[in-house]
Amino acid sequence: PYPVQQLVGRVEIRDGIASSQSLDARVGGSRMQCRFRLPIRKGITNEKTFVMASDAPIAIDGTLLKALSPRGGPPTKLESFIRSLSPRGTVHLRSAMIATDADGRRTRNFDLRVADGYLRYKVFAYPLHNVDGIVQVENDLVKLIGFRATNANAGSIHCDGTYRMPSTQPATSAKRIAGATATPASQSHLALNFRAANVPMDESLRSSLPPSTQHTWDAISPSGVLDELNVRINQHGGGAPLILDVSAKQHSTDLVTNRSLSLRPPSFPYRLDITGGTVRFDGSQVIIDSINARNYASTLTAHGR
Repeated sequence: PYPVQQLVGRVEIRDGIASSQSLDARVGGSRMQCRFRLPIRKGITNEKTFVMASDAPIAIDGTLLKALSPRGGPPTKLESFIRSLSPRGTVHLRSAMIATDADGRRTRNFDLRVADGYLRYKVFAYPLHNVDGIVQVENDLVKLIGFRATNANAGSIHCDGTYRMPSTQPATSAKRIAGATATPASQSHLALNFRAANVPMDESLRSSLPPSTQHTWDAISPSGVLDELNVRINQHGGGAPLILDVSAKQHSTDLVTNRSLSLRPPSFPYRLDITGGTVRFDGSQVIIDSINARNYASTLTAHGR
């Protein structure tokens, strides 16, 4: 239910079905084209089809987010997920198709391009600026494809992933006669992969981590700039715990500058400048792969858990 203005075109109504092969309109200041076939009252048919595309981006705002749910109804899982990203910027609706077949099975496909955006996902609330990427919705599956962004310090971030919304499928005609209305709901599943370079070890990153991971952060007290950071996020079911896998890599170097990654654990306040190595956190423990560090003339090599 997004506001559509300046409609121009032909609409035909025959046998209780309204249809149009081509309508032009304006949505959010952009030109839109659509075609549809819809019953004008209940009881005629379950079949519905609505196809549209716009020629330019529109603003990501409250009006657009509300349009992801039926007018007057509760928020859909799609709207709830998109709102959890705290999005801003613009989005280009390159194509959209919403349909219902004679048995009441719904199909929806959206192809959107996000540009000049901002995201801060509530599960991993690391702020992303200058966001650009593709969102594809295929029924209950949301795909994030080729997303690129920067952090507040101009470090580069790439993201891909999927979110499968919990769903119910309408019962077949035979089941409806017996009184059933739907099959059991499937669980949601979130899978996101972040790849970042030149990541500042600052409070914005720390505060985006789950509380258990923040305790690990505080135990090593990192500072400086990390060369590579890879984060995998998985969650099966909306109320399930978050599965987090973090891998950090520092390229080998002999130089130490004010941007160098360093550790200063509160329990052993001795500054260590990291000159190379890899550390991984699997959600329960930290795994150190041959970290090299130095403090002035002293050197240190470590590995373990």
